[in-house]
Amino acid sequence: MRTKITYLFTGILIGIFLVAAVIVLGQNNQRLTQERGQNVENDLLLTDFDPYTCMVTPDNTPEKAKFPAIDAHIHIGTMNRGQSPEEFIKIMDATGVQTLVNVSGLDPEGIKTFNEKTKSYPGRFVTYTTINWKNLKEPDFLETTFRQLEEAKRLGAKGVGEFKEAGFGFGRHKGVYTNHKIVEAIWNKCGELGLPVSLHVGDPVSFYRPLDRFNERWDELIAVPRFLLYGKDVPNHDEYQELRNQALANCPNTIFICCHQGNYPENLAKVAEVFDKYPNFYVDMSERLGELGRQPYTARKHFIKYQDRIVFGSDRRASEWTYRTHWRFFETQDEYFKYRAGSIGMQGRWGCYGIYLPDEVLEKVYRKNIIKLLNL
Repeated sequence: MRTKITYLFTGILIGIFLVAAVIVLGQNNQRLTQERGQNVENDLLLTDFDPYTCMVTPDNTPEKAKFPAIDAHIHIGTMNRGQSPEEFIKIMDATGVQTLVNVSGLDPEGIKTFNEKTKSYPGRFVTYTTINWKNLKEPDFLETTFRQLEEAKRLGAKGVGEFKEAGFGFGRHKGVYTNHKIVEAIWNKCGELGLPVSLHVGDPVSFYRPLDRFNERWDELIAVPRFLLYGKDVPNHDEYQELRNQALANCPNTIFICCHQGNYPENLAKVAEVFDKYPNFYVDMSERLGELGRQPYTARKHFIKYQDRIVFGSDRRASEWTYRTHWRFFETQDEYFKYRAGSIGMQGRWGCYGIYLPDEVLEKVYRKNIIKLLNL
């Protein structure tokens, strides 16, 4: 009997201990949940990590650009879908944008359509023309292309491009890169016609590196796997830079407006070397606020030194937020603000800082440089 009572009391004590342990663990879990802002029973995936910054800094975003701006890199096609000319004009007037330069190059028929749709707004829309690289191996390719370029200029085209070469060859012809003899013949013809070339060669440095814990644009490459070029049979980033530089050297009478700060904003010293060596090298800074805006001291010096060689472009869907974010970068000393709508982390987990350019430099970047290059 005594043994049964002993077992009973022992069971009761164990039960009390277990209940107490559950209560204590529950309280700890609740405390940890409050501290971490999540259920500690689940791991937080990096793809779900979207922190709100605790930084409180002034917001001096301008409503309008200080000088009438020209967006020298935007894709609006023939405007037969999406935003209408009237919708663009509303955004442009609200933010101080004078003109949009369509770098979705159009063939002569497309230019006619573009001109018809924008004729009610003279001076507000201009377009580039394009080249059908798929026919590059045809025997009459150069003759046909030269005629099309001449016709495009007659119809009002102000440049050629945007041409993107990210490793698979112009027109998907393997090995036909920007320094190929046929391609350079086209570039030289553009120079003869006074048509600048919008050239996108290569991609961000991170795209050529392993997709591992050290890749600073992991979020973007996970979201868009086709951007990853590491391990593919394509030139690497440095090789692309050299291919472009060979074209700059071989076509000295052609103006190249190389997109995205020459696709090396991660190393502005290297971009400076190209500026110093090739007088026909110009850049648009489109879609690189995330890179330029995290090095405000270096970027400011760079823009001031090369103020005659850089043009403004967005390469984004036109919106008031897009333009005002660019004005904030160029015109203010604001700190650590979003360079893209939505999550900061899409192109890198950092914020953007303003570089408060002097008025003389600002006006060149916003408008004077591109007016000169395109003869607007």
